Amino acid sequence: MSASNIRLLCLALVSIGLLYFFLPWLSASAASPDIESLSEVAEGQRHRQCLPFTEQERLGGHCRNLHDISAPERQQIERLDMRLQEDGRDVTASGFSDITGYFRDIVVLPSGELVVVGGRGLKVARSDADARHWTLDSYSGFADGLLGVAMGPDGRGYAVGQNGGVIFETRNGGRDWEPFNRVFDDLNDAQVEALNVPMGLFDVAFADADTAVAVGYESLLRTIDDGLDWHRIELPIDMDDVNLQEVVFTGPDRGWTVGSGGTVLRTDDAGADWQAVDIGAEDAHLTTVAFVDPDHGCIGGGLSVWCTRDGGGTWQATKLTLPRPVAYEPDVGVFRLRFLDANQAWLITQDGLVYRSKDGGDSWTLWLDLTRPGREDSAGVMLAGLALGNGRAWVVGSGTLKPGPDADPRWDTRRSPIMLSWPLDP
Repeated sequence: MSASNIRLLCLALVSIGLLYFFLPWLSASAASPDIESLSEVAEGQRHRQCLPFTEQERLGGHCRNLHDISAPERQQIERLDMRLQEDGRDVTASGFSDITGYFRDIVVLPSGELVVVGGRGLKVARSDADARHWTLDSYSGFADGLLGVAMGPDGRGYAVGQNGGVIFETRNGGRDWEPFNRVFDDLNDAQVEALNVPMGLFDVAFADADTAVAVGYESLLRTIDDGLDWHRIELPIDMDDVNLQEVVFTGPDRGWTVGSGGTVLRTDDAGADWQAVDIGAEDAHLTTVAFVDPDHGCIGGGLSVWCTRDGGGTWQATKLTLPRPVAYEPDVGVFRLRFLDANQAWLITQDGLVYRSKDGGDSWTLWLDLTRPGREDSAGVMLAGLALGNGRAWVVGSGTLKPGPDADPRWDTRRSPIMLSWPLDP
């Protein structure tokens, strides 16, 4: 072979080598579509979802959802009632037909209809005006649940829960829901970690029409654009192993959230910044906060209630009187507290006690006891959600209520969530 042919052969081999080296990069650069090409916003929805995996493969890219939520399974359920016999109290106890699991939170709409959330399976349900018939959507086949719900007067609302801290939104009063989502081409994106709450979100509240805050395990998320996007807010305390349990706003700026380890935080700028408040709760597992006006509110946890009448400047503690001695004080006692007005308030404990206050939270009287020895109609009851509205108190939870003589023949709370309700005094 001549020298010139050898040179040509060498040049050809070098060219082939360079082509071999750069071809993958060139192909990837040319073929990799942007994230918008790998996702879409479905008709009637607001948030992007990744295209099916087969379509991603065809396009030569990768897209990952923040949360993969199934399309809901919808069913119609019915409330099944019986009367509870308790010192002449007019209490209706209810189970539900054809479902299993639990209800965790409840709100009363201005129309009188109810919205509840729970599990298992990321459940959300809305009642008719009589709260007799319900439409139930289940978004998961697993044991995860929705744990908190907030509804605005204009039909917008949020529900939050487990499965990495899911957030659902509704624009029509709870009739239909859409999960908040972000799409990523790299799961190592810092925003994936920022928006993922491994142990879940427990509650959510509106500051104004566009601003809301969701709280949960070591986390506080905030939206300022009507739920189009959410961001993690840095907090002024060590949040290691702190569960923020409930959040409430007394106006467009002032808000409160409480949690484990005696944690109380206050915001004066609609949730952008927070400061720690010492109410003297030490390490109590605080689970609930409610205000009747910007100055007057109460916080509950363990078997105690702390109330303020000066906007949080000072707090007075009250200990609940239990109906019988206990071997130890539960970490989780008081679970939800709500005001009817400046004087009347109600609270529930997780293990089945209902208390009433007639003096704005300064003192509490046992009103209903689902745990007393010898009761034949209840066992293993856990109460979780409390709402006041439309002239009634509503409580949701789980457990076993044995059917009384007037119970609907389909009654079976061994399998379904439970609900209690009673008329409120005018």
